[in-house]
Amino acid sequence: MPMEVAGRDWHAMGGGLDLRGRAARHHPPRRNKLATGSGPAMSDGYGVDIDEVLRLIDRAAVLIVRFDVLEQRLLVDFRTSGTEQPLITLVDRVNSAEERFRHLKSLRPRMPLPERIHSFPWPRAISAFEAAGVWGRIAERLESLGADMDGIIAVRRQLLEGEAAATTAAIRGGDGFRTIWERPQ
Repeated sequence: MPMEVAGRDWHAMGGGLDLRGRAARHHPPRRNKLATGSGPAMSDGYGVDIDEVLRLIDRAAVLIVRFDVLEQRLLVDFRTSGTEQPLITLVDRVNSAEERFRHLKSLRPRMPLPERIHSFPWPRAISAFEAAGVWGRIAERLESLGADMDGIIAVRRQLLEGEAAATTAAIRGGDGFRTIWERPQ
């Protein structure tokens, strides 16, 4: 069960184990469709192919968004069953595809593992994520599948609060940051 990372499967990036514990074979890297912005697709100026991202949202069963400004990842699981609604939540980083699949299984024990987990980076602000229509496309698809809008709104609020906290930490020289302007002591 490969984990697709921005148009490439996880194992093609050079390592890890598949879910059966076998060593991953190395494949030559494929062109990263989401981070090139080439061709007729709409690029956002940061190299993210917005059209490809929106197509991925439309077809993915499970999706991870890796925000540059946040430690956490946005996990969106569009799968449903008679008893399970779609899921949107913030999750911690993991070290491997195998770990991500195990974590997903712990979050959704009654759901089978997906064939793959798609992932893409978002190098810009959360407001740009919204302005580009990416957040709206995720929210629309979740709502069409019966997700609770209050839960979707709560995750959006967590994203914005996390970004604001990271910005404040960067300005003040908080954890993981060093300010270049310090007040005289």
